[in-house]
Amino acid sequence: MTSIESFENKVTYIVVGGKKMTKQEWKKYKKEQDAVIQSKLTKKKQREIQKAKREAKKKRETEITILPEIIKGIVKNAGPIRSLCSYYDNAYRMWGTIANTILKQPEIEAPFILFRADAYELNRLISEISDIAKGNEKAVFAYIQKLSWTLDNARNKMKSLYSGVIASGVLEQFKNKECINGEGRRLGLNILMTRTFKSMDAMEKAIAELGRIAHNGLSPEEYRTDVLERAYRTI
Repeated sequence: MTSIESFENKVTYIVVGGKKMTKQEWKKYKKEQDAVIQSKLTKKKQREIQKAKREAKKKRETEITILPEIIKGIVKNAGPIRSLCSYYDNAYRMWGTIANTILKQPEIEAPFILFRADAYELNRLISEISDIAKGNEKAVFAYIQKLSWTLDNARNKMKSLYSGVIASGVLEQFKNKECINGEGRRLGLNILMTRTFKSMDAMEKAIAELGRIAHNGLSPEEYRTDVLERAYRTI
C-alpha cells in the first residue's frame, strides 16, 4: 500500500510496503520496478507498451502547444513582410549606392524604418509565443492579441511605404536597375510593391484571425488530428 505522510522538514515522504522514502527515492524505486516488469515481457509486448506511451503523450498535447506553428503560418502568409525586411537590410550590399539613393528618398525612408521596427517586434512576439506555449501557459493568448495589434501596425506602415514609393517616382526613374526590376532571388522594389498592394486584404484577414484565436482559441478544423500530429513532430 502506498500513502503520503505530512511534511517533515518540508520534505514529502511516501510509504511503500511499510518503507518510508522521499519522492526522489520513490521515483527511482518505481523506475527499477518497472524495468524488472518490462524485462519479463516479450519483445512484442514491450513494443506495444512503448507505442501506447507515445500515443498517450500525443493525446496530452494541447491546443496551446500547437499554436506557434499555426501563428507562424498566419503571419508568413499575410504579406511580403520577410521580403521587404530582406530588401531593407541587404539592398546596399547587393546593389550599392543606387540602393541607398532609393532608400534615402524622404517619401520612402521614414515609413520603411517604421515598418522594419514593427517587423522586428513581430519576430520577437512570435518567439515569445513559442517559448510560452512550450510551458502550456494560457498567457500565450495575450501575446497573440499583441501580435495581432503589431501586425495591424505593420500593415499601416506597409500602406504608407507603398504610397511613398509611388509618390517618390523611383519605380520609373530607376526602372532599368535591378534594385527596381529584379526578380527571383534578388527581388526588386517594383515586384515588392505589387505584392504589398495585393496583400492588404490578406493582412486584414490575418489580423482578424489572430484576434479570433486570442479570444476564442482554435476552431475544430485547426485542431484536427493531422495538425496535431504535424505540430507534435516539430516540438
